Amino acid sequence: MEPTAPSLTEEDLTEVKKDALENLRVYLCEKIIAERHFDHLRAKKILSREDTEEISCRTSSRKRAGKLLDYLQENPKGLDTLVESIRREKTQNFLIQKITDEVLKLRNIKLEHLKERETEHERGKGRERGRHRIGNRLQALSHQPRARRGARTHRP
Repeated sequence: MEPTAPSLTEEDLTEVKKDALENLRVYLCEKIIAERHFDHLRAKKILSREDTEEISCRTSSRKRAGKLLDYLQENPKGLDTLVESIRREKTQNFLIQKITDEVLKLRNIKLEHLKERETEHERGKGRERGRHRIGNRLQALSHQPRARRGARTHRP
């Protein structure tokens, strides 16, 4: 029976997206104009009115973008909704490719890690089965009379 390919849980995907936001943080803080996304993110309940006010009071566009990313990381649908907003705005589509590439890269790394763990687990099972078989053989041999175990008896 061939093992099935590992798949990521929703929790794994959320972690991958958080990591992608963290890895791209410096780049996104330089490129994202937070205010452009407020309406869409509020409509999708990713941000509240208070959140947008908190972001808006930051003194620079980088700090506003950084605070926006903080809020997005707290919400499992945050990154996906930002990508939707960028698509709707049609002004920074290059960001979509950058974000998508990073998420795919991290997703593949996570899948590879899961595959390695499964392989190690399967190897461990095989070792256990081998140990079990050897144990059974030894136990069977110990219950056989000595002459039948292959030990030669002395014949005059």
